[in-house]
Amino acid sequence: MLKALVNIIIKIFSQRKFQALLIIFTILLDQNYMRSIYSSNINSILPLALPPVFAQSDIAATYDLSENIQNGDILIYKPETGISKSIIPYDFNIFGVKQDTPIAVFRRVDKTDSAVARSGIAQVNVTTVNGSIKTGDRITSSQIPGFGMKTGISGYVLGVAMSSFGDTDGQDFIFQDQKLRAGRIPVALKIEYAELTSPRSLNNFFSYLGTSFLQGVNDPRNLNQAIKYIFSGLILLVAISFSLIILIRSIPKSIEAIGRNPLARRTIMFSIILNIFIVIVITLGAILAAFIILRL
Repeated sequence: MLKALVNIIIKIFSQRKFQALLIIFTILLDQNYMRSIYSSNINSILPLALPPVFAQSDIAATYDLSENIQNGDILIYKPETGISKSIIPYDFNIFGVKQDTPIAVFRRVDKTDSAVARSGIAQVNVTTVNGSIKTGDRITSSQIPGFGMKTGISGYVLGVAMSSFGDTDGQDFIFQDQKLRAGRIPVALKIEYAELTSPRSLNNFFSYLGTSFLQGVNDPRNLNQAIKYIFSGLILLVAISFSLIILIRSIPKSIEAIGRNPLARRTIMFSIILNIFIVIVITLGAILAAFIILRL
């Protein structure tokens, strides 16, 4: 009798419908429990179209942060300075988002640390500095400390916007005499390099160069490395250009001279070989010089 009862229970639990209902019930129970813990109404700051179960599903770890970092600020991490607010667009050091009330967090015993979400859906401070944000737009860091913006070119991003944010949302925000709108939206966090599918243009190219230069200015070590690459590239470019000029000028004239004076063929061939040897020496010297500069 007991064995038959056990077999019946096993059959019930093995059914896919029962397993699905059990999972859904567990999720709903967990969401209701979490809502009873936090006094703030998460749904009040989200659009009605966003289901309550997806209102905020970030799982955070804790870190030591400075006092000037606010809830929803985008954070970066550098070994020499630690965790701080993002201050440049498309920062490849994007680390996460500060969250005051994450769904789950691993805290220290003394509770003096701050929660930082690096996955899931988190509330992120954004502005319209790069235009209105639509659902599905990628969000990245901006020149406004701690605030995000929608991406306009390929680069490092924080994640994907789960709701729109335009000129009628949030509150007024003034930055460098420019009137913007600032607020907070849910973002599905996925820190990565995003290659946009929009057509490339000369304006995007210069924007990328400007962003790269600004990245170096804010990090002196990166600027030093960038200058090394620039000088190395210039040396190689000058060497290759000079070598091509030598070959273009000497070889056609040498061939023409052989046709006019076949008896001087050996001398002219020796001159061609000498020019080629000079070109090789110049190129190798440029490569060596570039290598030395990069190793400094």
